[in-house]
Amino acid sequence: MPFEVAIVEPPEVPTYMGIADKALHLKELNMNPNQIAVARKVDRTTVLRALRWVKSIPVYATGPYRN
Repeated sequence: MPFEVAIVEPPEVPTYMGIADKALHLKELNMNPNQIAVARKVDRTTVLRALRWVKSIPVYATGPYRN
């Protein structure tokens, strides 16, 4: 029984996931999201997404999760 399989590249890890651990560490050193963004050479929104993701808060949160 013949079958076909598509070989694809693994998806690239989103930037916010890639910087999450370092962003959390910098946050614990009392850096604000703007300072972390400059240090990591990313957008402030990416830093906020990373911090939310690390804390298991929905990344695109609205309402009571939003800080």
